[in-house]
Amino acid sequence: MFKIIGADGKEYGPVSLDQLRQWMSEGRVNLQTKVLPEGTTEWISIAQVPELAGATPPPPPSPGAFQAAPTYGNEDAAAKVKGPAIFILVLAILDVLDDEISRNARAAA
Repeated sequence: MFKIIGADGKEYGPVSLDQLRQWMSEGRVNLQTKVLPEGTTEWISIAQVPELAGATPPPPPSPGAFQAAPTYGNEDAAAKVKGPAIFILVLAILDVLDDEISRNARAAA
């Protein structure tokens, strides 16, 4: 069992060796993460833990690797909003034009 220092500088644990392996595979901890093995008083990096010395963290994702979030059935939401949005936009344009026409008519009179 281990205690760890998280990226936020706080102490967490106890954490099992299997949990550390999983977190390494998920990229949640890396070889520089500080751990305190049970029964010791000295904090060491994960790279110094014999059982994890050969473990390598996953490579960082490539810049184009991120995917858009799934829409979960909201594909037609934009279609449902599109009509009313266009209607409101047309009304706003007509209101601006009406104001301009009224102002010009008053200025001409």
